[in-house]
Amino acid sequence: MGHNQILSVFASTAAGIPLYSCGGTVIPVMKELADMGVNKGAILAFLISGPATKISTLVLLTTMFKKGIVAVYFALSIVGAIVFGIAYHFFRELTSIFFYCSYNFIPSLKPPDKLGLPEFSSKS
Repeated sequence: MGHNQILSVFASTAAGIPLYSCGGTVIPVMKELADMGVNKGAILAFLISGPATKISTLVLLTTMFKKGIVAVYFALSIVGAIVFGIAYHFFRELTSIFFYCSYNFIPSLKPPDKLGLPEFSSKS
């Protein structure tokens, strides 16, 4: 999933749909994906698509709303997962470029690896 960054967002969204996951149970899966080097945008898309399309969620929504509204919810969940996954990927790229350019022009600014921000991956 990590070689083609944009396609990995689509693949992880599709992988998250059939999995019965919620926000808490998907965290160890996200960590393992990050350790394997999967694109962070793809991980975000997986996090969004899994819980949003759980069978229990869809059944509950079907009992409360018309099927057309549930279909719109399902479609927007998938599209939203893809859009936010791709946007996060490009936002990360832009912030990396910004910090690199800022560090070269403003010497007092710490480089990105010295900011003290926690890393998502546990690789050393």
